[in-house]
Amino acid sequence: MEANAEVEVQKDEFVQWFSTRPKWVQTAATRLAASRKFPTKEEIEQLANLCVAEANGEAGTVYEPVTYGMLGTAAGSASFKLTKLDKVVGVNAIRHNASLDFGNSDLSVVFGMNGTGKSGFARLLKHTCGTRHKSDLLPDVFSSTNTIPSCEVVISTASGNELLQWQADAKGLPRLRSVHVFDTPLCQTSCRL
Repeated sequence: MEANAEVEVQKDEFVQWFSTRPKWVQTAATRLAASRKFPTKEEIEQLANLCVAEANGEAGTVYEPVTYGMLGTAAGSASFKLTKLDKVVGVNAIRHNASLDFGNSDLSVVFGMNGTGKSGFARLLKHTCGTRHKSDLLPDVFSSTNTIPSCEVVISTASGNELLQWQADAKGLPRLRSVHVFDTPLCQTSCRL
């Protein structure tokens, strides 16, 4: 699994363009990028109020600027390869400190019998990468402890391996925001063999 990573803050033309837009528009874009859902009626009213406040030059109004990296990784940054999910804790019935090694190949296929954790690892990967459409990470229903989901992600870069720590964050790891995770449930309607 190869993707682009943000090694240093680079200029992103789209973010530069946004920085020239009205402050209320920047606030709307920032909120949309953070929530990944259409604003509610109340949120639209808040944005309308920000628009009016900016047009009237009201002092003390707080706006949320679009920041570099928020909309994805800037083009032309260094590449990396996702090599391993390690020390997985609190995800479905995946055993404590389990790992999934993708190796150094350009393509990895994860397969196994029912109940071996394939879906749990797919959900975890979506959460660590901060994908837009992801299922909830569910705890182990047979465990008596309430554990916060977490894992270590190992990526391979030109300068060697790098270890990233992740813990139950809907936004995912900033370094992994450019990773595209494709996972489609099999047999969504009916399957016949």
